[in-house]
Amino acid sequence: MHTHYLGEAEVDAYLRDLIARLPAAPSRPSVVSEDYHPHIWVPIGKSGRILVDRIFELDPSLENQTIVVPAAYDREDDIARISTHLPGVKTEQITGNRILVLDSSVHSGTTMLRVIREVNKFRPVAVECYSLVVKRNSVLIPTFWALTMDDHDRAFFLLKHKLPNNHLDDVRGVFIRKLQEDDLDILHPVVCGLQSLDQTTWADRWYDMRLSERNRATYILEAGGGAVGYITIATAHQGRAMIVDEIAVDNAQKGNGYSGALMRWAETMARQSKMSTVELWGVEGQW
Repeated sequence: MHTHYLGEAEVDAYLRDLIARLPAAPSRPSVVSEDYHPHIWVPIGKSGRILVDRIFELDPSLENQTIVVPAAYDREDDIARISTHLPGVKTEQITGNRILVLDSSVHSGTTMLRVIREVNKFRPVAVECYSLVVKRNSVLIPTFWALTMDDHDRAFFLLKHKLPNNHLDDVRGVFIRKLQEDDLDILHPVVCGLQSLDQTTWADRWYDMRLSERNRATYILEAGGGAVGYITIATAHQGRAMIVDEIAVDNAQKGNGYSGALMRWAETMARQSKMSTVELWGVEGQW
């Protein structure tokens, strides 16, 4: 796994390259007719909006000729929404125009694909798209992109206005790894206070991993050289859903944000595996 750190200067260089490649951009007015320039920009979520704002800072003339129509993807309902209700935005502005969809990163590609399909309902003349980061096995390859990464690589955006990243948020000094056979004799147990979990050993979980027909796996959250929590996940519904079967944090480590970090990581894994849902299985009457 490689980690790519994208700082202000590198991101700006990529965005300047995008500006230069856009048809009829102000920096290249003689390349092609103004009619080929995408006047409607559709940023996806907060990260897409940050990209648009940064592009406008690099080339203020673009802001004067661009209408920004934000898009959002609701993972719970699996619906992409285009904000055509905002002041100054009209549906007829999209119809017959050229559209540019932007996001900071494309992992599975399904989110951007859903947004593009939603945009196409307004019958634009053409749709182009851009992402700073693209995973190699994405179902969608944007028209323009900056950095291509392997599926297990990750990117950190080191910007003043931080873009959402697939990392452990504000929980520092920790990492997540899969349970290994070598751990069985040396890894200390995580005691969370729930009897059904505390009585299950690392060896039990390793055995389940080896025999599971549902790609069941336990991942350890480590901090300070030891295990502070774990999560056990499996796939269901023909690979379309992730099941969170176990999630626990040691009693001595609660309140440090580790449970949230584990769940955010599980959501990232599900998204990169092109799953549509994450299901959390609870134990009734045990708390």
